[in-house]
Order: sequence, then structure tokens, then C-alpha cells
Amino acid sequence: MTSLVHKDALSTRHAKTMNRFRLVTHQLFTGPDASSLVYATNLGELFVTSTEALLDHASDMPLNALSIDIPERVVGLAALPQGEGFLTCMSQDIRVFNRANKQSAMHPIPRLDASCCSSDLTSSGSFLLGTVSGDLHFLDVETGRLTQQFYGAHAGRLNQIRSFGNGLLAVSVGDDGQAKVWDLRTSSGAPVGETPAPSTMSPGPTTKRSKVGSTSTLSPVWMRAVDVDSACNWMVTGGAAPLQLWNLRKLSAPVTVLKSPLTFQPNSIQFIDRQILVVGTNPSVLKYELDGSRTSIRCPSTTSLYSVVSSRGHTAVVNEMVSIGGDGNVLTLVYGPTFDSPSTTVSLS
Repeated sequence: MTSLVHKDALSTRHAKTMNRFRLVTHQLFTGPDASSLVYATNLGELFVTSTEALLDHASDMPLNALSIDIPERVVGLAALPQGEGFLTCMSQDIRVFNRANKQSAMHPIPRLDASCCSSDLTSSGSFLLGTVSGDLHFLDVETGRLTQQFYGAHAGRLNQIRSFGNGLLAVSVGDDGQAKVWDLRTSSGAPVGETPAPSTMSPGPTTKRSKVGSTSTLSPVWMRAVDVDSACNWMVTGGAAPLQLWNLRKLSAPVTVLKSPLTFQPNSIQFIDRQILVVGTNPSVLKYELDGSRTSIRCPSTTSLYSVVSSRGHTAVVNEMVSIGGDGNVLTLVYGPTFDSPSTTVSLS
């Protein structure tokens, strides 16, 4: 077991490598009476801070939060039920952090080569893990065992998984340029819906994604990000492929292509009611309506944005908020429900 250590200042390692800092991902997790944001950075640490502390500050605040060293790069974060803690997914390990006793337990997943995980439990109480080889695995968080596998779910690296419909369904996107919908109540390993293969939509040469010791083939229209609205009617996907809005009941063709800046690639997509927030390889948050209209909100002191989360539906969060994570020395920008300008900037300076 590993203890969680409170740090009042950044380590020397971080101070010397500030220019290389960036957020990998972050998630909101809630308990019966409190909520926190968990951040994973590319420098091998997790930071945890309460949303109440963020929202109490009307101006910029430095990071002064729980800090946890981790052995390798985090590829996904997930919240445990009832606010018990959170789970970090790395390529060869799962680490579960208990909020009550401030201890962590590590579950090795050797040879799995995980690339992403779902942020919520399925209806059966499992988390979903995606792999570099395109497989989809079910993880029992209590035992750390893999209970079910969908081999060959994607023809290439799996980049993101979202569970929806009260944990009964999930959608995944990958380097093969497809989004696939899964019924988690079955063990058939066959998707119940999928977007057309890229060859039928946008022919072109394949490229290679580099990885230490190997390479993997990816479509020129690979998908990186996906989200589904709370009513389970709409899905948005994006990556090297254009941002596209889909009707979940008819995946034969997108409803519309959401126009984005030239060369923009999304890193994270978040539905908030009938609005869609997209962040990626520029310093602005793109806000879309279902009719395809777009507005942009520029974020200060950052060049790219990596993660967006909303408190909508989290009853433990007193004030509605949207958190945007970026690079540079900006850890997150916190917005209120009007989403016009950040009320709090959490920085590493």
C-alpha cells in the first residue's frame, strides 16, 4: 500500500521542467458531501484538490493540493462509486486510491498495454479498458482481475471509451477511424452499432503511430475523442477525422460535420445538455449547438487544451462548473454556468 502525501509546494523536478508540463487528463469525482478534481500530468504525478477550494477563490490561485507520484504515464482516470476514491489506468498497472484512508493498491495488468479506460462503472460494476492492439477488457476493480474481453474490438489502438445509458452501453473510438457502440449486457463481443469504415467515407493512405519498440497502423481519419449526450440520442466524434455529430439510432452517416479551425484536432469532447464543448490543439474552447453553430472562448496562458469536465449531474457540487485543463503552467480553468470567462485559474506558478 502507498500513502498519499500532501505537498505545499511543487517538487524541484517540476520547478526545473515547467516548460515541459502539460495535463494528460483530469476528472471530477464526488462523494455524498464533497467533490474533487483529479489531474494527471505528463511528468508522472497526480494532483487532487477540492472543487469547493477552487470555487472559493475569485482570482488566480497556486496549486496547493494532494500530490501523488506514480510510476508511469497515466492513460485514464475513473471515479469509484459513492465517492470512495479514484482509479488510475497505466499501460501495465491499475492503481486504486482510497479517499478515506489515503492508501492506494496496485493491480498489475502485465502484457495488456492499456491505452485508455472508461471514466465510470458499467452496470455490472466493471471499468472498461482499451488497449494498443484494439481489444476491450472488463476490469473488476475489487480484485483487479479482467473478467471479460472483446478481442479485436478495433483494428488498431483504442483511444477513448465512454459508458452511457446507466452503464448498460459504451462507445469506443480508435485508430481505425470508427466509433463502435457496445451492449455491455452481452458477451458476444460484437458491436450493436458502428460508424462506417473510413475507406467508405474518405479513402487515403494509412500512416503509422510510433510507439516504443513498435508501430501501429492508423487510418488517416483516426478518431481520438467521443461523447454521448445524457438523453442517449446524440454522439460527437473527432480526431484527425472531422468533428461529426451522429444520431445514435442511425449511424450510417453523420447528421452534420461541425466546422472547426484549420488543422484543429480535438483532445476531449463534453456534452452539457444540448451544447457540445470541444478542446484540442489550440487555446480556445469550441462551443457548438446541435444545429452546428459555433462560438469560441479563448483560454489565457495556454497553447493547447487537453481535457474538459462538467459538474452537471454531480449533486455534491454546490455550484455548477466546467473545468478546462491545458498546457504551459495552467493546470485548469474553472468556469461558472454562463461559461463566459474563467472564475478561477489553477496554475503551477
